[in-house]
Amino acid sequence: MAGSGSSERLEAALDELYGAELSEFVATRKRLAGELRAAGDKDAAKALVAARRPTTAVWALNQMSRREPGLVESLLERSRELHDAQTRAAGGREEIRDVTRAHRGALADATDAALAALGPRATDGYRAQIAATLHAASVDDATGELLRSGRLIREVQGVTGFPEGPGLTLVPDLPPPAAPVPTAKKPPSAKRDTEGEEAAAGKSRQAEADRVERERAAAEELARRRAEADAAWQVARDEVAVAESAARERYEQVDRLEAELDQARRDAHDAEERAAGARREAARLARAAMKLQS
Repeated sequence: MAGSGSSERLEAALDELYGAELSEFVATRKRLAGELRAAGDKDAAKALVAARRPTTAVWALNQMSRREPGLVESLLERSRELHDAQTRAAGGREEIRDVTRAHRGALADATDAALAALGPRATDGYRAQIAATLHAASVDDATGELLRSGRLIREVQGVTGFPEGPGLTLVPDLPPPAAPVPTAKKPPSAKRDTEGEEAAAGKSRQAEADRVERERAAAEELARRRAEADAAWQVARDEVAVAESAARERYEQVDRLEAELDQARRDAHDAEERAAGARREAARLARAAMKLQS
């Protein structure tokens, strides 16, 4: 029973942690871990400390999932319907068109709701990252479950769409900076040389920190652009599917109209023949009447 209680306390702490404001995540994690340690649950406290802070885009998705779970369930259900329609041999064009529109609507609703959670922080870049991650949740069950639980950590990109597999790629974490190499103690007579070496080492560490920060910024910008491209590609793919379905419907409609036109022409020809026969019969009757009068 102790293990079960520990698991329940950890789950409750994780729910509170990932429901907290993004700016309060670290402080909330520290507080909750302290409470678990105070309760004698060191393993749960250790697991909570290891919980990672979400990015801004997925924090918004987590809040959307918690505040409006119906939007998540609708998206996942529409995703299953679209996948089934596209992989089932019997799926017709009209069915694919309808489920594609329904999926796009559910995706747009979830994206808008997540973006609303950001308030004034919302940008087109965040919209692209949110949309790309929602697409990933549409095709990958594991990502869908994380979205449903409201515990996403990183945005997902590189989704290939329906009906193929997800091909998911998490945004990589940068490696921790290397620990400084300890230096041997110098005798007092070498004090000035030591100070010079320490100053040089400090400059080297600062240069390394600057390089790591530049690489981090470049990686984040690359991830943002890739997410935007992935989202735009998926939207364009959905648009093409809908346009192709509409075009096929128009061709079928033209075929039906042409068949109806041919039938109307045949009916008109038959009506003309009947009219000619009626005119001939009327003339015959007129002649017979004239003979009777004479």
